[in-house]
Amino acid sequence: MGFTELGHEVVKVTLRQGEKGIVREIRKHNPDLVIFHKMSDKSPWVTKEISREYKTWFWFADLFQVVHRGEENIIQNARNCHYRSCPSPIPAKQLREKTGKDVHIIPNVTPVKLGYVRADVEQTTDYGFLGTKTKWRQKSLTAICHGHTLLCHGGGYPKGKVNGPSWAQAVGKTRIQINLPQYPKWPSTLSSRSYRILSCGGLLLSQWSEDFEGMLTPDEHFVAFKDNKEGRAKGEYYLKNDQEREQIARNGEKFVMENYLPVHAAMKMLEIIR
Repeated sequence: MGFTELGHEVVKVTLRQGEKGIVREIRKHNPDLVIFHKMSDKSPWVTKEISREYKTWFWFADLFQVVHRGEENIIQNARNCHYRSCPSPIPAKQLREKTGKDVHIIPNVTPVKLGYVRADVEQTTDYGFLGTKTKWRQKSLTAICHGHTLLCHGGGYPKGKVNGPSWAQAVGKTRIQINLPQYPKWPSTLSSRSYRILSCGGLLLSQWSEDFEGMLTPDEHFVAFKDNKEGRAKGEYYLKNDQEREQIARNGEKFVMENYLPVHAAMKMLEIIR
């Protein structure tokens, strides 16, 4: 996404083709650039083989799951690749220390297909949460949202997963969207969820982590809190102050749509490559 808008031909392959099938497809097209997106440890052979032959970019959107695994993973097998990216300063530092190579920060982007919240969607719920269910998140949501209505979507929640327009609708039905780490010591809370909430016009109330630095500005694009007590207090405040809540949501939406679309990521990648 994004490269076609800049006039480039894009060929997509998937893991369903098998490792040898992927390599055959890449060699057949002989591309100027190969991008591995959110690859897992299932295919270290592919990444090593291709990164020897082609200009290669590794896009690690979920970097923590990759860095902390064993030696036989992509990080170890693709040392000779040309470029790497990750969505925030924290994994950039980890990856740089792990590989000794430069890492470029290209934030998670929001898909254009999500679109905007439909005008006839009424905000009927105080809080919303879109994400995987964990005990830590359950505890935090209870502490922050106690006494208010809460709409939960995602793995393990009754409403199930939401995609595309349904995501925008879920955000539109809520006054505040909460963003939480998966576990208490999880180092990063800035994720694709953060950008998607903002792009759909929602007020993002997120637990703070240092990877927001230089990416999104608290009290301008979103609202940050350090613990559940502060999260509850800030949530209560913005539920009672509609104009401030709506203004921050508008700021966040405008900022993301002007800076974090796929075409912006593609432009930055090409700029770094050149």
